[in-house]
Amino acid sequence: MQESPQPPRAQRRDTIRTLHGETVVDPFAWLQDKSNPDVIVHLEAENAYTAAVLAPTVPLQEEIFD
Repeated sequence: MQESPQPPRAQRRDTIRTLHGETVVDPFAWLQDKSNPDVIVHLEAENAYTAAVLAPTVPLQEEIFD
């Protein structure tokens, strides 16, 4: 039996912001920078994972589209 592909996990890179006296930590804010090469690599990994998981449904997708 073939192993299921594992979804990519984004690295946690804390971004700390203080707004109106409240400090907020966002570990995934770095993913907003679409020009960052690390973000592009992560998005490509997500797309590859999605394609692998949905591959068995391609015939059905084509049938629904037609």
